[in-house]
Amino acid sequence: MNILFRAMTMFVFVFTMFSSQGFCNPTGYDVVTVAERYKGVPYVYGGSSPESGFDCSGFVQYVFAQLGITLPRTADYQAGVGKPVTEYFLPGDLVFFSSDGYGITHVGIYVGNGQFIHASSGSERRVTYDTLDREYRRDTYAGATRIVE
Repeated sequence: MNILFRAMTMFVFVFTMFSSQGFCNPTGYDVVTVAERYKGVPYVYGGSSPESGFDCSGFVQYVFAQLGITLPRTADYQAGVGKPVTEYFLPGDLVFFSSDGYGITHVGIYVGNGQFIHASSGSERRVTYDTLDREYRRDTYAGATRIVE
């Protein structure tokens, strides 16, 4: 009986741990919840962890990795993953921008209500929120993809 109790306790612990980490079919809301934990982490070019700081694609890659999802390291390669979204963004969708008109130069995670969270290389230089309605974002918007439902 003691062995059965230990086995059941271990199963519940492991299941709870994986479920709470989002490994069991993560949703877009899970993505946003994880992303928001890192609000305020400094922007660092090439950065890919909360300890060293994040650049935009390092931030996105790190957030999805916390949920057991592997993404490429750079924004241009991240844009090739998932299903294209043409309208009705959902929380957790990736939004892409092109400041040079040639390729993807920036990525963020849509959170809802026209906002996204990203590692900003602009004046704020940290993980923060921005709006898709801002003129610069409208002018440089390059597309969106959905990784999780």
